[in-house]
Amino acid sequence: MKRTPQEQRLEKILPFDCNAIVKALDDTSVGAISIPLLPETYRQILLDEAEMYDYVYSDEVVGPAKVREQLYPAKNLYSGSLFFRLRDEFQTALLAGMSQSLFEPALDLNELVLTRYNKDSIGITPHRDFLQNVNLICIVILAGKGNFGTCEDREGKNAKSLCTTPGNVIIMRGPGFNKSNFRPFHFISDITERRVVCAMRQYHKE
Repeated sequence: MKRTPQEQRLEKILPFDCNAIVKALDDTSVGAISIPLLPETYRQILLDEAEMYDYVYSDEVVGPAKVREQLYPAKNLYSGSLFFRLRDEFQTALLAGMSQSLFEPALDLNELVLTRYNKDSIGITPHRDFLQNVNLICIVILAGKGNFGTCEDREGKNAKSLCTTPGNVIIMRGPGFNKSNFRPFHFISDITERRVVCAMRQYHKE
């Protein structure tokens, strides 16, 4: 298949240390790590595509825990989206450097969601992802500034912030990782400029 001019310009993702990722995720006082992933050209091309989508405002109060959020998910990605290439490249690198025994079920980042947060959005109050989001939750930061952190509870106790530099990916553990059901509470706050991220998750329903 002939590659598009954009694909021809894309660099590869940056190399990363899978052992360091596993070590960080095993630390349940944090349960997450932020690492550089995208060269600047790659980040900008993905951001250019992200700007082409329509975004719809999400409900501000969600779930029985009354989590508050102010965000805009994008509608369905284009069939030829470069985000699918990013997902495949990233997942291949993870599986090349990590033992398959860490994942139950087998790792398959089958859910991609682009999300925009406007300047001065409250972000999302402390919460945990759904039980069906297993193994790894990966959030690629394309643009903007904000505070992403993990914490002990819905009150935000003992919050630990992670690097949110555009081009980084935040990797957080989910149920099934390393034979555990641990799910970190986490939050996004202090959004001082428009923020765009791509979440790569694994949806698995028994």
